[in-house]
Amino acid sequence: LQSQDYKLIQDVYKELKASPLKEQSTLPPFDTIPEQVLSKSASKDGTSFVTPVFFNKSAGTDILKGNLEEFRKIVNSKVDE
Repeated sequence: LQSQDYKLIQDVYKELKASPLKEQSTLPPFDTIPEQVLSKSASKDGTSFVTPVFFNKSAGTDILKGNLEEFRKIVNSKVDE
């Protein structure tokens, strides 16, 4: 992962904070964590980063499927910027 990848993660989480997905509950503050700190959470080989988004227990399969599609759109829109 490189600097622009961490910026992308921060931008995605800013978007999720400003416009939460349906039934979204807890969101890690990746939008405000400095890149140097984020990089410590990357995989050992530095190629992967787990970005959790938590949802209410009441969120059903249809909502989660829709959220996955919406999450993909958000990520793709940030990649294309």
